[in-house]
Amino acid sequence: MTSRHIFGLLFLGGTTLSCSSESLNIQQQFPFTLSGESLPSGIRAGVPVSFQLSLTPERLTTHSQYSLRWRNLSELQGDLAVDKKPILPGQLVTLASLTPTLTFVGKDVTTYKFSLVITDESGMSKELPVEVAVH
Repeated sequence: MTSRHIFGLLFLGGTTLSCSSESLNIQQQFPFTLSGESLPSGIRAGVPVSFQLSLTPERLTTHSQYSLRWRNLSELQGDLAVDKKPILPGQLVTLASLTPTLTFVGKDVTTYKFSLVITDESGMSKELPVEVAVH
């Protein structure tokens, strides 16, 4: 093997090493916004009230998946359903759409406070505080 061949092999090997050390920066988190419809006033105890959430992702991918959990912030607790499926506080539910319909039933005359936490597949979360006055 001549010195020219050795130099060529070293050059080729160095080029290969320098190319493999380059890294691609692939964005894995895509921010989203969360909003909810205003609740009507004059909600009666025991009567269901529905409202719609709206998730707007910065970019929708084939792997976009969102889940919801709610936290009760009041002394008394009402019932919450997502797309007609009842959920317990703290229970994680995968959302079937970007515009789920939530239904809340307050059993007692009081102001209910709870928080809706929406999380995407990468773990990014947004929180929406909700207050429902039941008469």
